[in-house]
Amino acid sequence: MSSRAFTREATSASPCPGGMRRAGLTAPGDLAVIGTDDIPLAQAADPPLTTIAFDLEKVGRSLADAVVANLSGRKPRLTPASLSPHVIHRAST
Repeated sequence: MSSRAFTREATSASPCPGGMRRAGLTAPGDLAVIGTDDIPLAQAADPPLTTIAFDLEKVGRSLADAVVANLSGRKPRLTPASLSPHVIHRAST
């Protein structure tokens, strides 16, 4: 079983496999690498990066609704499901 690395964004994760190769390691054999924000760079990385993606329009709408509810004295209805995260599996895991 490999160890795992998670970065806040795919931009930070994309250089990991190259650095790992220089150290004699492989992704995902020695270290599984996952980033967020499924940007085109994630697909172009070697190996392509697994990412956790969000529907940013839906997230923005949910956050705006929560702010309006809070300002109106109502309890916001923000739940983890409203952020709609989903995993895009690629070769880095």
